[in-house]
Amino acid sequence: MSYVMFLQHLFSAKRRVLLLYLLVISIPIVYYITSRVIEVRNNKLLIKYSELSYHLQQHSIMAKKSNIKSHKKSDPIDIEINKSFENKNIIFTVSLLDGGKCFVEINSAKFSNLLDAIIDVSNKYDVNVSSADIYVHQDYDDGYVAGQIIFFK
Repeated sequence: MSYVMFLQHLFSAKRRVLLLYLLVISIPIVYYITSRVIEVRNNKLLIKYSELSYHLQQHSIMAKKSNIKSHKKSDPIDIEINKSFENKNIIFTVSLLDGGKCFVEINSAKFSNLLDAIIDVSNKYDVNVSSADIYVHQDYDDGYVAGQIIFFK
């Protein structure tokens, strides 16, 4: 069989109708398969989007909870220090200095309570320690200390 006869036989009228019929049927099948693949991909992306949205909400809630108490920037530094030191049963006096600094004289405090108060002031009110002179209180036992601390904002 020669090549020309093969082509004539391949593209005979009956075969052309059959090829056209297969082509007409295959186009919707290919379209259906393609649309299903796209739909599956979209569903996966929607699932990932909802997971990311959930995680974003969770992190936002955690961030909001970590900043439990909002701090007014207008509060003077001495008021902020008073709040923290009074809660820790510390006997102290506070004096404002120039340049936004605050001098705290500690008359009597447990060392652990003093450290807690300093950390509390630093974390809640964004106040830093400029200098500290802490020594063991001679009149008391059981870990009581006295000293001076200078804070700045």
